[in-house]
Amino acid sequence: MFDLKTRDIKYISGVGPQKASVLNKELEIFSLHDLIYYFPYKYVDRSHIYSIREIDGNMPYIQLKGTIIGFETIGEGRQRRLIAHFTDGSGVIDLIWFQGVKYILGKYKLHEEYVIFGKPSVFNGRINVAHPDIDSPADLKLSSMGLQPYYNTTEKMKRSFSIRMLLRK
Repeated sequence: MFDLKTRDIKYISGVGPQKASVLNKELEIFSLHDLIYYFPYKYVDRSHIYSIREIDGNMPYIQLKGTIIGFETIGEGRQRRLIAHFTDGSGVIDLIWFQGVKYILGKYKLHEEYVIFGKPSVFNGRINVAHPDIDSPADLKLSSMGLQPYYNTTEKMKRSFSIRMLLRK
């Protein structure tokens, strides 16, 4: 039996030497023990899937299930942003990214079903979600998802999603 305090984080499935180095430097996570005792700063309820017609710009977080029906790139250089038009059949909202345009265009496909999660806002009279979490419904256990933890991370860690994924394994 191994000791959690001496089990190096780089030997955990999905970590490896590069991610271990970032975890060590940025969050002071060196062992499996450190990872297990790295607690989230908040939990968000992801047990409910809304329809677009229920959404307004004052809601804290929403989760929708639907498809991307089109992409649109607006602006140039630092003003460039990607807008995806997302529908569930009851309406359309915009998903907006200010960074990672190439990545998003390569990863997400038109007319495939996704579950999106994020904070809605209103801009120019349209509801949008900036930089939403996007998952395939097959990758989620929607009926048992419940509360999702959020962890403090740094710019090098990108999103707290990586910590959640490590703790799932």
